[in-house]
Amino acid sequence: MEAQGSALSIFFLAVILLLIQCVAAQRVRISSPIERRALLDLRASLGLRGKDWPMKADPCSSWLGVECRNRSVSNITVSGLRRTRVGRLNPGFNVDSLVHLTPLVSFNASGFPLPGSILDWFGNRLVNLEVLNLRSCNISGSIPGTLGNLSRLTSLYLHNNNLAGSIPATLEKLRNLKILDLSINSRNGLIPSSIGSFGNIERLELASNYLSGLIPPSLGSLRGLQVFNVSDNNLSCPIPIQFGNLSRLVELDLSKNSLYGSMPEEIKMLRSLRKMIMGDNELEGRLPVDLFSSLVELQVVDLNRNKLDGALNSAIWSMSKLQSLDVSNNNFTGKFVNGVERNGSIDKNCLQATKQRSLEDYRLFYSERGLSFDSFGAPDATSPPAESSPENRKRLIFILAGVIGGLGFIVVLVLLLVLILIRNKGIGNQRGSADVVPVPEGDSPQLPKDPTNLAGSGGSFTYEQLLLTTENFRVNTSSFKNETYMMELDLFRKLSHPRFVPLLGALLGA
Repeated sequence: MEAQGSALSIFFLAVILLLIQCVAAQRVRISSPIERRALLDLRASLGLRGKDWPMKADPCSSWLGVECRNRSVSNITVSGLRRTRVGRLNPGFNVDSLVHLTPLVSFNASGFPLPGSILDWFGNRLVNLEVLNLRSCNISGSIPGTLGNLSRLTSLYLHNNNLAGSIPATLEKLRNLKILDLSINSRNGLIPSSIGSFGNIERLELASNYLSGLIPPSLGSLRGLQVFNVSDNNLSCPIPIQFGNLSRLVELDLSKNSLYGSMPEEIKMLRSLRKMIMGDNELEGRLPVDLFSSLVELQVVDLNRNKLDGALNSAIWSMSKLQSLDVSNNNFTGKFVNGVERNGSIDKNCLQATKQRSLEDYRLFYSERGLSFDSFGAPDATSPPAESSPENRKRLIFILAGVIGGLGFIVVLVLLLVLILIRNKGIGNQRGSADVVPVPEGDSPQLPKDPTNLAGSGGSFTYEQLLLTTENFRVNTSSFKNETYMMELDLFRKLSHPRFVPLLGALLGA
């Protein structure tokens, strides 16, 4: 009996598995010849390889990136697929065959080159589309207003393309939209005030465009918004106080604009905020009181390059989740207490800390604001000496090299003169033994009484004056003929160097 029961169980299990396989087979096989023809046309127009989309195989079961539901094509993903050589040479936005795939729910071509413009029929024919992902596809032109007809659309990714023009107001009809990413394009104009109609939006990314004007206050009605990024645009306005209504906001990036005014107190209501990035603006004034003790979830704070002042609340140093802090290039004052040591930057403020400004800058800054400055507890302290810059060090090296080189040059010249004098003395001694007749004792050479001026010399001196001044020219004149010491004097006279005092005057002829 037990054996029969086991066999019966195995039989029923096999039947169930067979039924499941049959149902699955029927579900995945494409039923519409129109859809099959459309997929084959798409394969040809995009230049996809037969290895990925084999012609004789069923698309629903064998083609990479193709999914079917109820035997109709529901999802197409060409992202990551490779093209044939012909396809690579002739890329384009060649997706016209999608017009016959009306049941399509998702089309993902992220990173797949599709140079060209989005066609109007996208919004008129693909009425069941929920996800359209065309990130980094090299698309140009403008966003067609007909996309506003895709009432079921939940995600629209157009990140990193060459799209220009303004954001079409018709997108306000996308009431089910949760993600809108238009960042890194060439969009211009204003952020439409109708943006507040995206009642279910969770991510709104408009960074790195040429948007100008205001941040619409209607943004405050997007109660489900979690990410708002308008960095690197040309926006010029105060931060809307309506931001305080965005209780679910996790990331806020307003950096690299021209936002001005003070930070509104309502920012403290963003209790879910983890990233607050507002650097490179013109915000000024003090931070809201108890800002950091209210935003306890903060992990990243960037207020760099603004005009914010006042004291930094000590609560910021005790935030357990804080990972990165940049408040550099502002006008914060006071004593620096227990900073974020690993990923913190407080440079270029007026805090009592390193890498700040000079004490003279502090005094001027505090006096302009009517604040008392006590040199941070050191009233008699003077500004610390400026660190020697590379230019100063190079200049000092050049000066030292010049001085040492000049001294070396003088030493060489002196040695050269000594060698010449020694050589001349030797020659004079040799000649004295042969030609020089000793002068009788008490007699001296007959010298002219009137001073004589040689060409190129300065004033005139008598021979006796030169003997006294040069200590007999440091040689024994008794062993020289007149032309020998004349040669020495002529050598001294001709020497020219800025560190030598020229010998002025001339020898009176014998």
